[in-house]
Amino acid sequence: MNNRLWFYSCGSARSAQLVNEQEYLGSVESLSLNATHACVLIDGRVYLHPIESGASDKTTIFPRKEDERSITCASIVGDFLIYAQSNGRLQYYSLVDGTEVNEYNHDTGIKRCYPNHEGTRAVLIDSAGIAWLYNPVN
Repeated sequence: MNNRLWFYSCGSARSAQLVNEQEYLGSVESLSLNATHACVLIDGRVYLHPIESGASDKTTIFPRKEDERSITCASIVGDFLIYAQSNGRLQYYSLVDGTEVNEYNHDTGIKRCYPNHEGTRAVLIDSAGIAWLYNPVN
């Protein structure tokens, strides 16, 4: 089963130090990182946690409702977690504030989401296979 991740600090080319090891309850479907956080997609849920173990080992699970398991894709872009659901909901979550800061409801389910490096644009692939360009500012 693909349910374990090891996180290393790669400060120099010759030394890599293990900073955290995580075991999850299901198979890892995808992983996204920034300098401080990791988001792991498992069985329609996203597990968001700090990369390094220590003072703030809190894991936040999305979606927040216990009975929903509908997330299809997730990415960390800068200080935001961006995830999409099979019901058409696209959500931006601030890693700094710990709050949801933007939401978009598409007409059909979203299968994939490809945000740019700043999170200012995202290409959505819906359940019909059509690509859409999303701008969270407009």
